[in-house]
Amino acid sequence: MSKELNHVKMECSTPNALVWVKENVIIDKRTTISVDDGFKVYVVRGGSSGYMGAPIGACKNANLFDVTGLTKKESKCSDTYSFYYYVSSNRHSDFSWGTQGSALEPLLNVPFKYGASGTYTISITSPRILFEALGRKSPVIAEDIEGPRGKPTKIFRHIQEKASVAITNFIKEQKLSAFDLDSKKTAVANAVLLELNKDTAIFDKMGISLLDISVPNLGLNEDEEANLKALLEQKKAKESH
Repeated sequence: MSKELNHVKMECSTPNALVWVKENVIIDKRTTISVDDGFKVYVVRGGSSGYMGAPIGACKNANLFDVTGLTKKESKCSDTYSFYYYVSSNRHSDFSWGTQGSALEPLLNVPFKYGASGTYTISITSPRILFEALGRKSPVIAEDIEGPRGKPTKIFRHIQEKASVAITNFIKEQKLSAFDLDSKKTAVANAVLLELNKDTAIFDKMGISLLDISVPNLGLNEDEEANLKALLEQKKAKESH
C-alpha cells in the first residue's frame, strides 16, 4: 500500500504580497505543495544559510520531488529546503510614478513647467535578488519597491529623473507646444520607456524588469496655463497691429 502524500499549502497572511519566503521546510519524496492561482513557487535547497544556494525548481500545484528532479537514489528520507519564493504573477501594474520638468514653448520662445504622472508595470525576474536587495525582508509589498509617500526609493527617483529627461527632450525634438501636450501622451510614454530601458542596471540589481509605463496625466497647472495663454494673446495682439 502506498503511503499518503504530505501536502503543504504555501500561504501568506499579508494581502497583496508580491514575494514572501518560508524557511527550513522539511520535505521528502512524498511531499506535494500548492499555492493559490496566480502564484508560483521558486525553491532553493540548503541548510540554515541555504539562501545562498542556487534555485532548483519552479512549480505550481506540483509534486516537489518531481519538479526538483531528485531521484530515489539521490534523495535521502528527507531534505531541508531553506527558502521558498513566491511571486503573485509575472506582471505587477499597481505602481505609481510622477515627475515635473521644464521645456521651451516654441510658439512664444519662453520656458514653461509641466507635470506628468501615471503607472508602470514590472515583472519580478528574480524574487531571490529582490529579497536580498530589500535586506531579506519578507513579505515584499508594492511599497517596498516604490516607497511610502514622501520617502521614494531609488527606483522611484530613477523613474522620476529619467522621465523628466525623456519628456523634455521629446518636447524639444518635436517642437511641441505646451498647449498640445495632452494629444501626445502615447508618444511621450514610448519616449519615457525607451529612455528608461537604455540602462537597466538599477532594475537588474533589484531583480525586476520594467515592462511598460503610462502617462495618462501630462500638462500644465492652472497658473502656468493661464500665464501662457495670456502671453499668447499678447503675441497675437501685437501681430495683428
